[in-house]
Amino acid sequence: MIRLIQCLCPHRHCVAAVAYDDQTDISGEVARRALKKFIEKHLNAFCGICQSRELQYEDQATIFKTMEEAKPHLAAAQELNLRARKILKARSN
Repeated sequence: MIRLIQCLCPHRHCVAAVAYDDQTDISGEVARRALKKFIEKHLNAFCGICQSRELQYEDQATIFKTMEEAKPHLAAAQELNLRARKILKARSN
């Protein structure tokens, strides 16, 4: 089963997320630590929408059974989020 870990602020804005297959050798804890490290290094550990630094992590099952099945949906969500990030960055300048 494919699971999704999201890093959320108190307003539930998603700072970043990572999907993983719970049938592989990676654990949810390993995926969460990797996501946290990425956020701290590249996103300065705060919400780009509301500026909150109070972040929490949620790990939930998705409807997908394989990563191959999930990839197009994850790619589409990533593309929309990258567009939103560009808009937010342009407004802050």
